[in-house]
Amino acid sequence: MTLAERLLAGEHHGCRTWADVAAKLGVDERHMRVVRKALEARGTPVGLVADSGVKTATPMPEYRDVDAVIEPPIKWPSVAAFDAEVPVPVVPVGHVLRGVSTLVGADGETKQQWIKTTAQNDERQAWLDAIRAIGEEMPRLEPSVGPGYCDSDLLAVYPVGDPHVGALAWSEDAGADYDMRIAEDNLVGAFAHLTALAPDASEALLIFIGDNVHADGQHNTTTKGTRVDVDSRTVKIARTAIRIGRRAVDLALQKHSHVRLIWERGNHDELISAMTALAFSLVYENDPRVSVDTSPEMFHWFKFGQNLIGTHHGDKVKTTDLLGVMAVDRAADWSACKYRRFYCGHYHHLMTKELPGLIVEYLPTLAGSDAWHRAMGYRSQRAMYMDVLHREWGHVNRHIVGIGQLEAA
Repeated sequence: MTLAERLLAGEHHGCRTWADVAAKLGVDERHMRVVRKALEARGTPVGLVADSGVKTATPMPEYRDVDAVIEPPIKWPSVAAFDAEVPVPVVPVGHVLRGVSTLVGADGETKQQWIKTTAQNDERQAWLDAIRAIGEEMPRLEPSVGPGYCDSDLLAVYPVGDPHVGALAWSEDAGADYDMRIAEDNLVGAFAHLTALAPDASEALLIFIGDNVHADGQHNTTTKGTRVDVDSRTVKIARTAIRIGRRAVDLALQKHSHVRLIWERGNHDELISAMTALAFSLVYENDPRVSVDTSPEMFHWFKFGQNLIGTHHGDKVKTTDLLGVMAVDRAADWSACKYRRFYCGHYHHLMTKELPGLIVEYLPTLAGSDAWHRAMGYRSQRAMYMDVLHREWGHVNRHIVGIGQLEAA
């Protein structure tokens, strides 16, 4: 018999205290107390009935169906608090399992167990489902047909500065409206404009430099927790960013034989950008014309002839220290190349710093400002450019498209 059945059958009769009951039945007093509370929660309280006629604290009820009695209340203290043969729903309705802790005695037997749950979060679950779908349902594109003639000595670099897809700005306090639709229109328009101007380079390098989405989760905050103004829900923002990347790659494939994508991680989106890079690698895994860098590092690299290119969001390392990072991490490529360049973001405006043997360039952005940055006095010329690098001669050309051209178009 279970402890509940023994109590209901009156085996504890004759005891004056619950400590005496526990001793008589040979069970832990805390164990017994939890079972009593479970019975009371179902309207079947158990009281002390002494043979000597001492008044009971609670009258002994008539015996009822044990299964009905032991049907659990909303909260259960632990699994070990109940007899093993009593079914216990350890995860309440509306909750999800968060963790389990088990206390095991010297004899190897489980003494206690704590089941940790948390209330179900629909948006969090939607995001987890979306990540799971990346590997299970995302279609793989078939190999694409390349353009005709391409110059194998040329590389077209398309560096995208801080897109902040999902940011929300109102013109009256931020200077200009900005939302997901505007971000998508601007970025796709910029790629269409720049790929039309690009030479027939055999290689293309697409660099999304980080802060590709504005918030890193359903709480509308950056990775470290700073609250930001967000246009939509997390999964919708991620889908929009992936769609923009797909359009950019497709436009580049029409002009170039091979496209390499670097989706850098920024301080706004360290997690989501890492996941997005994995998504792109799955989408294009059947297309030999597309390569996606899925390294989780905060630095990425690409070598083209005499050109060594490094990418970093720009928030972690000082400009002058980037030279040492490249020289150490890519020592062989450093000595083999004549031209070395770092593309960085984070500051939202164009800055170029020439160090011994290295050019560091911070990218402009097409993203609009938000109310906080506007109030702090930050201003920048919104633009995007495309660089042309020669295998032997380094940087030979640059094409620029400004926000005015895109809005007019």
